[in-house]
Amino acid sequence: MKICSGCGIDNPAEAKFCRSCGQPFPEDAPAAQTPAPAVSAPEPEPAVDAPASPYVPPQPEVPSYQPAPQPVQQVPQAQPVPPVQPEPQAAYGYAPAPDYGQPQGYATGPIPTPGPAAPGAAPQPAPPAQPTQPSQAGVEAQAFGRWLLDSLKAPSKVFKTQVWWSFVVTVVTALIMSLITYTWTAKAYSGVNSWTNQLSAALGGSYRSSAAPSATVWLKAWLAFLILLYVAVVIAFIGRKLFGDPISFLALHDQFAQRLLPFVVLDLAALLLSLVGAIAVAALLFSLGFMVVLLVLPGAIIATGENHRKLDSYWLWLIAIVIAVVVLLLGLMLAGSIGGSAVSDAVRFSY
Repeated sequence: MKICSGCGIDNPAEAKFCRSCGQPFPEDAPAAQTPAPAVSAPEPEPAVDAPASPYVPPQPEVPSYQPAPQPVQQVPQAQPVPPVQPEPQAAYGYAPAPDYGQPQGYATGPIPTPGPAAPGAAPQPAPPAQPTQPSQAGVEAQAFGRWLLDSLKAPSKVFKTQVWWSFVVTVVTALIMSLITYTWTAKAYSGVNSWTNQLSAALGGSYRSSAAPSATVWLKAWLAFLILLYVAVVIAFIGRKLFGDPISFLALHDQFAQRLLPFVVLDLAALLLSLVGAIAVAALLFSLGFMVVLLVLPGAIIATGENHRKLDSYWLWLIAIVIAVVVLLLGLMLAGSIGGSAVSDAVRFSY
């Protein structure tokens, strides 16, 4: 490089004139040496045998289609509903009774009496009547009716019941049996009175007798049948306990009442036949049903249990039969004395 002494501009080394001011350079003017930067020799890298990798062509960039964020719509929050206290339910294991709660929008306090309307004002409608809630007795009565129908369809099924349900079934069954015998007694009264009146008229005399048997006849017959029914319950309970069954008396009483319901229907049919005069058919149905209830039903209930004793079932059954015969004889003696008193009342009041 040549530096002009006039203007100080750098010029090439082979230039003879300054490219800025045109001043000639002397031929012996030395060219200015520009220091070159020191370049360090690269250090040799160690030779490493790299595995040859296959050539992978570059893949085209796939555009990503991300959906644009949508604005989130805020859902209005539902107002909290205060919990409704459930109605007391019966112990029967079925669907709960419908909720007869207070309708929303109506006050539970006393209904205000509307005052005199202002002149020109429109008349206001009367507040709607509030529905009445069913009583506890009504709820239990509905559950009792459902239990009767379900027990009639499946007598061997186990239900969760109230204590008094089975007692009602047993007492009503004895009541129907006593009404059947009272109807037969009344029919007999009517026949005897008709025959006696005809005989008295033929002899020229008069005869008067009671038009119907006394109510004590019906009451004593009801008590006698009730004793016999509970004799059957006691026989079944003793038999189950003899086999070591942990069942309670109330639970077994429920099983007996459920299996007694088909015979209640049979007794109702016998009562209707007795009222219309079909005494023979009614007596046949009543006798068959009563014998099955008294002699067969306790054994059927005992057979549904399991043997929890070490003694063989044959010996347990033999002992149970002996005990059943003894209990049955005692019950027949007690019921027979009451029934004999009823018969004596019927004969005494017939004259």
